[in-house]
Amino acid sequence: MKTIDSEFINKRFVTEKDFLCEDERYNEEVGEIANEIALNSKENPVILLSGPSGSGKTTTSAMIKRHLESRGHKTHVISLDNYFKTIKPEERATIDFESPDRVDSKLLTDQINKIIDCIEVELPVFDFVHTKNSPSGQKFRRKTDEIVIFEGIHALNPDVINIEDDKTFKIYAGVRTRITCKDEIFHPKYIRLLRRIGRDLLYRGREIGDTIRFFDSVERGETMYVAPFKNRADFSIDTFIAYEPKVYKNLLAAKLEKNTDKDSEETVQRLISFLNHFDKADPSLVAKTSLIREFIGKN
Repeated sequence: MKTIDSEFINKRFVTEKDFLCEDERYNEEVGEIANEIALNSKENPVILLSGPSGSGKTTTSAMIKRHLESRGHKTHVISLDNYFKTIKPEERATIDFESPDRVDSKLLTDQINKIIDCIEVELPVFDFVHTKNSPSGQKFRRKTDEIVIFEGIHALNPDVINIEDDKTFKIYAGVRTRITCKDEIFHPKYIRLLRRIGRDLLYRGREIGDTIRFFDSVERGETMYVAPFKNRADFSIDTFIAYEPKVYKNLLAAKLEKNTDKDSEETVQRLISFLNHFDKADPSLVAKTSLIREFIGKN
């Protein structure tokens, strides 16, 4: 796990060009992984991409897809969320939403094997409003030169996807950079939490306190169900974008100051203390293709 200093971030990332250079650094890192995937695509046409919540899996999958298609490989991205089992109304209060038991591993494993063998499958779809799984009506058959990315927190868990290692290519994406702020060191989880707060406010209408309470469950799930399998990855990628704390200072600091939820007060104060070490950066400096657009919106 690498470390970066807040003073360096403030001095190094000031202009739009600085931001673009950092985005290009990450894009090149993803491109190197895409090169390996392309070289081994005949033997490993299925990519399993895992990582904890807030790690940027969705954008990283999309970036890998763009790189592969630029190399002549038609690529599809399928979310493991669509393989969640139906949850009955009476089960919702007690179910562990982070557990791998939520995934229909039998259906998922069966369909991945068929996709590898270019056999047609009907993809499922999960209705998050009614917590119900059903056939989507979408038939899919992989062509021999095509690549399929399965993206989700449980993608590297062999109990969820029970396929021989040499049939797939595995990637673990996560924030792996600690940030030193004078005499304090901030764990990477605070970046993921700020990402989730931004995304939840923007897209889900979820209050800061609710996001923090839910994040506690997410962190427990990561420790139990996600992190133990990261060593199975062929490649690990650090999704931290060095200028992002400065953008969150602009977008979230004032909202955190106005938080009135008592249960989340300690964590909120920790986040405020963290952001106080950074200068504000205008979100307009962030490229439309940047990974952090997943959490701050496109505009």
